[in-house]
Amino acid sequence: VWDDAKRVLGPSHPTTLSVGLSLARVWHGLGGYARAIQMFEALIPELASKVGTDHQEVLDARHNLAWSYRGAGDIDAALSGYQSLLADKTRVLGYDHPSTLQTRNNHAWAIRAKGNAEEAVALFRGLLEAKQRVLGPQALSTLITMDNLAGALRASGRYDESIALFDCVLSEKAKELGSDHPSTLATKNNRAYAHAQAGGIADAEAMYLEVLNDRMRVLGNEHPATLDTGCYLAGLLVGEGRYVEAIDVYDVVVRGRERVLGEDHVAT
Repeated sequence: VWDDAKRVLGPSHPTTLSVGLSLARVWHGLGGYARAIQMFEALIPELASKVGTDHQEVLDARHNLAWSYRGAGDIDAALSGYQSLLADKTRVLGYDHPSTLQTRNNHAWAIRAKGNAEEAVALFRGLLEAKQRVLGPQALSTLITMDNLAGALRASGRYDESIALFDCVLSEKAKELGSDHPSTLATKNNRAYAHAQAGGIADAEAMYLEVLNDRMRVLGNEHPATLDTGCYLAGLLVGEGRYVEAIDVYDVVVRGRERVLGEDHVAT
């Protein structure tokens, strides 16, 4: 489609550029972050020159670019991208616009990823209040920010608060989305990690095994999220000195990631 658009409309036509950006998003979804970044970096300036730097499609593409940096593990580039985008979205759309709220969430995540857990907690708390007010307390986006706040609390060492909030999020997601929804399963995985960090190893192992079985049943044995849970479980087993069991799990995870993501993928 992109080749046809370039041939019929020209490589710099806004429609052609939009198709190219859609293809970049596909590459991101497949885990091809380097290719996605290359395409976003080339196409965004061209589109901005045609429709203006404040056009919603340009702002959305910049968000996607920062997300691809994050996927590639370049947190500095992701944080820089989110910071500049947040300033522009606030100016153009307003601080509490749903699109701005999405960028505020990812900006706070990047802050946490850089090791600034307390700052991230403050950002997520403010964002949660805004989402509850603008989107509603049961909106999926609101629940995801609650999940992120719980993760930031865990990263700051406030395990009791973190686990209590994860329990709350899990209950709300199960009620609103269902127990087998991928987002519900993600929260179950995060809650297990919080228990592990708090020293509740036996509870964490049981939770990881439950999530692993659920994800295998719902998503498939080699879905990236299923493999992620396997990796967490293996890490827990290493910490317990159960090396033979851990190696067996790691072998399954590595083989699965090689088949699904490729040998050179950052997760592999």
